[in-house]
This record gives sequence, C-alpha cells and structure tokens, in this order.
Amino acid sequence: MREDIIWIYDEFGDNNANTYYAYLDGTNTPTRLVEEFVDVLTQYFNIPRSYIVATGFSKGGSAALYHTLKLNLGGCMVTVPQFKVGQYLKKNWPTCAEEVSGGNQTIFDVMDKMLPDLIDTQALSKIPIIILTSENDHQYEQEIEPSLHSLRRMQNFSLIRVNSRHISEHIDVTPYSVPLVQAVLLLLLDGLNPHLGEQVVEDYQELTSPIANKDHGKLETKLRKLHIENTRLFLEADTIVRGYPVERHGQMNRNLIVGEDTFRLGSLIDNKTTTRNTRWEYVDYSAGLTATLGRKGIPIGDFPLGHNRLRIAVEFADRSFKAERDLQSDSDSWGGIFEESYAFRYVNTQEHVYVDKLLIEQIRVVDKNEYNYVEQFQITQDGKLTLHGRLAPRGAVLRNWGDGVVRLLLESIDRRFIFPLGLLERPNGVAPSQSKSAYATLRREPLDLAGSIPRGVYRCSVLVMTRDIFASSGIIGVIAKDESGFHSIEVN
Repeated sequence: MREDIIWIYDEFGDNNANTYYAYLDGTNTPTRLVEEFVDVLTQYFNIPRSYIVATGFSKGGSAALYHTLKLNLGGCMVTVPQFKVGQYLKKNWPTCAEEVSGGNQTIFDVMDKMLPDLIDTQALSKIPIIILTSENDHQYEQEIEPSLHSLRRMQNFSLIRVNSRHISEHIDVTPYSVPLVQAVLLLLLDGLNPHLGEQVVEDYQELTSPIANKDHGKLETKLRKLHIENTRLFLEADTIVRGYPVERHGQMNRNLIVGEDTFRLGSLIDNKTTTRNTRWEYVDYSAGLTATLGRKGIPIGDFPLGHNRLRIAVEFADRSFKAERDLQSDSDSWGGIFEESYAFRYVNTQEHVYVDKLLIEQIRVVDKNEYNYVEQFQITQDGKLTLHGRLAPRGAVLRNWGDGVVRLLLESIDRRFIFPLGLLERPNGVAPSQSKSAYATLRREPLDLAGSIPRGVYRCSVLVMTRDIFASSGIIGVIAKDESGFHSIEVN
C-alpha cells in the first residue's frame, strides 16, 4: 500500500484495558480519545476526514464501523464485527467487562445501542461500508444477520459472505479472506467506491488440472514443529496423500523411520491442515496433522546412533496404499542436547530433516592451541567452580547467541555429570564467524557443585555442539571431592 497505515490498539487506562474502543470505568474515554486522535491525524497530514479509511476485524471491526459512521470517514472495510457489543463483552470477556463498566451495569445497555442506533441515523449515508463475514462463523446469526435490515438501507453498503469450507469458526474468517480485504482497501484508498452489493464467495475448484492429476496419490510431508524437551523429541508435520481424504483418527497409520528403527506416530485433528494443503480441489485433510503419540514425544535414548534422515511412512486402513518419503521442511533451524552418555542433534535444512546421535566418548577432541584453551579453572573448598576459556573448533560457526550449545562434562570412573555453560562474545583473535566461541559459567558466576556430585575424582572437559559439529576440549582439569571438601588436582 502507498498510504500510511496507523494502528490503534485497544489498550486504555493504567492497566492497558481492552475496552472495545468504547468505555473504561463507566466513561466513554476510549471513544473520545479515538475521535481526538482522528482529528490529530487530519491536522498532521493536512487532509480531510474523508481521506481516512478504517478497517478492523471482530471488535476492531465494530470500532472501525462505528467511527467511520460517527466521524464521516472515507469508508470502511470490516470483517466479522459485533453489533450488540455490550452483551457480547459481558458474556465472553467478563474481566474486560468489569474494567469497561466500572461497576455500572447500565453501560452494557448503552454499548448495545451504540452501533444499531448510529446505523439507523445514518440510513441515508453515502459512505462506502463493506462488511465481510461468513455463515460458517457461529456469530453470523447472532451478530450480523439481525443488523442486515438496517444496513441494507444505506446506499453504499456491501456484504461479502465467504462461505468457504476452510472456515469453521470466527477466527478463521479474516486470515482466510486477506486477499479480498486488501483488494477492497486498495480501491477505497484510491477514492473509489467498490459498491459490490451482496456477494457470496465459495471455494474455487479445478478438478481437471493436469498438474492435479499428476500429483494425485502422492505422499506429501511438511514439518511444522520440532523441538527437544526433557530428553524427548517432539514433532508435528502435515502428512497427506494428495487427493485422499483423511478426516478421522485411525484412518491413516503413520510411522517415523529413523535408520533401521520405526516409531509409531499419531494424528491430530486440525481443520487448518486442510486449508494449508488445498490446491486444485477441496479434500478434507483435517486429520492429516501428524504428531508423536499422545503428543508425549519420543525418548531420545531410543534413537539409533549415527546420522539419519527422518522419513515418514503411511498406510491407509481402508484402502491398499503404502508410501514412504523423507520428511520435508522449508525452515532452517536446529537444536540439540548433551546427556550423560550421548549427544543428540536435529537439523532442518530447508529441504530435509536429519538427526545425529553419538556417544560422548565418540566426540572429537580438539588439539590444545589458540582456539582451545582455558583462561581460568578454579574451585573453592566448598565447591564453587569458576571457569572460562575458548573452544573454537575448525568449521564451527559461533557468530550468534543461538549458534552453539556448550556444556561442562565431569567424568569419574563410573559416572558422568553435565552442567550448562554460557557463550561469551570475545571477537579478538578469531574469525568473525567464531566471535562467540568463548565460554564461561552462567552469568560469569561460580558454578556450585557442592550438592550436585558425590565424592570422587572427576576429569573435566568442555563440550560444544553447533548445527555442523560436535567437539570436546579434552581434559581441562581434574577436581576431587572428599570428606574435607573440593580440591583442584590438576589444571592443563
């Protein structure tokens, strides 16, 4: 858009209360402030009110419609507004209702009449008013339909009903209809009156496309979420077979293939999966969102060692169809953890998704040099460890704070303990891509080991992981804990 876009947030008063841009503590302060702000805009830009076009959705749509009519603005394009806003607010947002009314219950009756009364008084108005709604929105019968008789008396009132099967609730209408909203706004902002009358928009269907026929029966996967939490890997991915409906749990079995191992996956019901994956024809894919069983994740300890791509295999229960393919991704992210016996990492490459798992003893040790050294390694008798140094393995990119995971490993004869360390920015002496390759105890405060490890002798090393490498500093010191406390035996 060539025009300036001004946002007005519904946050008024000391507590940034949501007020429907109307009342706060029983007074119409928000309404008055919006009106005064419009006057400020006209003076600042040296324009008449008719050059201002309002838009908004839901409560923002109600406010945009109200102020357009009240202030004779240049028009409005609003989606799914409420008309009896007092009762709606009282029923659905009781906490906000208390802040709005200030204890005066008559305010809700006043708010209920604000828009209907204004519409009645503006019956002869020529202001372009375009309302976009959907009969699939449960609010349509309660909020839109009862007001249509009054709205239709306006000369330039237009109504667009978007009755797409991709819309199943109130919050679906606006995001699905963004192209329509933008098109109408562009006309209004150029001073044109898009008098559309009443229109109904249905789903466009093209069943004979050669491309559609070519892709019919093709397994498609797209990663949506992937993260590690409490030593479990959580995954969600759109998983559909083009043209094959999957509407309920159990209709399509799916598994995650990692190397030679198979992990059973489950399904989630999400109508937006259909919207995300519709191309040439409407097919119900609402059960096409795949997740770990019970959304409980997969224990990372169960994953095989090595470097493996993630693959999805599906089989329909009610038709003879089996397929398997790599899990696809259009994002670029990674994450990983060090555990007592292994290191684990997942990586999205904007194409494929893979995981790496290796034993701690398999991690490559970096030679001691100007890129692997300790500046301070000191422990007090009561177990306070101060540590900082640098570990910048060749090929590691440590330019940003999220580029690396760095940990302290304490290893005795029969036990390992892992403690988090933090990255430091120390750009001197290294390439810019490794400016954050220095490490230290968190917040540069001593690490308290007193209650964390039993008595014994521990070799200490630093482990680092990036999206491309695993590396170890090798032994940087040895500490002992006995009946008299902690001691540093050796520092390299």
